[in-house]
Amino acid sequence: RFVKIQEVDVVHTHLLNDNWLAALALTGIGRDLLLVRTFHRWERPRRDPLHQWLFRRRNDLSIVTSKSLLALFDGRISLEPGSVQVVYGGVDSEEFTPRTSGESIRREFDLAADTPLAGYVSRLNPGRGHDWLLAAAPDIRRRLPGARILIAGKGPLKKPLRHRVGTTDLRDNVIMIGYRSKDLRETYAAFDVALFLGIGNEGTCRAALEAMATGRPIVGPRATALPEIVEHEKTGLLVDPGDSAALAEAIVRLLSDRDERERMG
Repeated sequence: RFVKIQEVDVVHTHLLNDNWLAALALTGIGRDLLLVRTFHRWERPRRDPLHQWLFRRRNDLSIVTSKSLLALFDGRISLEPGSVQVVYGGVDSEEFTPRTSGESIRREFDLAADTPLAGYVSRLNPGRGHDWLLAAAPDIRRRLPGARILIAGKGPLKKPLRHRVGTTDLRDNVIMIGYRSKDLRETYAAFDVALFLGIGNEGTCRAALEAMATGRPIVGPRATALPEIVEHEKTGLLVDPGDSAALAEAIVRLLSDRDERERMG
């Protein structure tokens, strides 16, 4: 009823439930109307006959947020030629900007302006690379004792990570700073180097984009959509997933070279 009254031309859906609701509600509406679906969750699409019909026949246009996400369709859903487009994620460049100061975050955690600082903003979930980071941390500490690593976020790994950090030598170099909502921009701005170590459900790598918009170089894995967003040696450094020595090397390299990280940022 709303679509008819407002003479809507395009209905844009984002998740499976609203895709089905729109597909069923708009069937037989009696005029030209485009049904668009954006796939941005990092997961393989369902491939049973009903979903084959929905994705291949009922949707007029499918949008995916990276080529690597589209690759998850291989062998499951074959979209019609011309019916799919890649549109990368974006952030508000007025909100996330290099003009932002991170001084308040450094002051809150008693970090001097010249303290080398790498930071990771992420949901504290399994598979997001926190174990990988803590495996690399001793090497970073040995090679750059004055460096600090900030871990921001909330989730089920909060207590295990706090325990692991607090009961080892890492407690002097790794700081858990909790969930940052009101000062997320300032958090990114406090970092010298931003880390993005594992993709969650959201396939746009939004935290990497936010950090890049704040003028920070990225260190992360050569996996998922990140290589399509970060240009190796130009806007950050990419390493093989799970290689703690390579991760430590990349972080130490950028924390030790202000000119290089500022050029990349």
